[in-house]
Amino acid sequence: MRIRHVLLIVALMACCIDAAAEGVLGVGHDDPPNSAALGAVPVAATPPAPLPTTSFPTYEPIPHLAPAPPKVPEPVVATSALEPQPGAAEPEPSPVAMAGSTPTPSNPSPPATTPAVPTGVVARVVGKAISLWNSPTDPRPSFALLGTTEFSTPRVFLVTAHEGPWVKVRLSLPPNGSEAWIRASDVVLSDVWDRIDVDLGARRLRWTRNGDVLLDAPVAVGAPSSPTPAHTYYVTDVLPEDPAGPYGSWVVALNGYSESFTTFDGGLPRLAIHGTNAPSSIGDAVSNGCVRAGASDLAVLAAGVAIGTPVFVS
Repeated sequence: MRIRHVLLIVALMACCIDAAAEGVLGVGHDDPPNSAALGAVPVAATPPAPLPTTSFPTYEPIPHLAPAPPKVPEPVVATSALEPQPGAAEPEPSPVAMAGSTPTPSNPSPPATTPAVPTGVVARVVGKAISLWNSPTDPRPSFALLGTTEFSTPRVFLVTAHEGPWVKVRLSLPPNGSEAWIRASDVVLSDVWDRIDVDLGARRLRWTRNGDVLLDAPVAVGAPSSPTPAHTYYVTDVLPEDPAGPYGSWVVALNGYSESFTTFDGGLPRLAIHGTNAPSSIGDAVSNGCVRAGASDLAVLAAGVAIGTPVFVS
């Protein structure tokens, strides 16, 4: 009997050992589970990158100008000759608020008795963003831009062609002269009657509206080592600045860029018409590429120039 009891006890102990080996009795709480037995796949140490949330990138350049000041009131341009709006009154451009003065700009529309010849057509973005194509035949857009500039001004483009539902526009992106196609349904087309001519040789700026001279003034232009690039630009923003600073009281930002620098003051080398804290430089070729104007002349320009106005530098 004793031998039978001993054999029975030994058999029971062997069963317990086998059961533990097979996992019947489980494992301690501090032991990891057998992932292979559970059919699990180990998690990678570095999770995969998330899928892109958009089908194309949004590119917003940062100019070398000062940090964005408070939003400037939106100037209104004349009703488009390409898409007339019957019965709509032709609005006047909103003047930029000037410290200590209340200028009243002229009406941008030409007199009814004068033959109307607009200097260009601008396309104003109507949405929060706009898609741009390298070609109307492309299956998808190449990139997108926000509906406002980096200074919160409503974004406009200078139109260079209009073919059915497509509009070709000049961009505010480097290099100078960059163009792309947009859908006409994404913008409002308007005629612009203003024009700015910068004569690099004479170092003068002339601002006209339907042929009438509003300003003719001496300016400083780029130095020989950093010349102002001769090109066709357009006004993108009118921004108040520090009167005692290097840009004077106002910055009339253009869509162009210096061709002598790749960066400037930590950003892209954006061109502009602005003031200066060195008024004796007016009339000379001394700037980094921008056009400098005297304080009083610049105030006149900033008070009434329309966003999108073509600027011809030659």
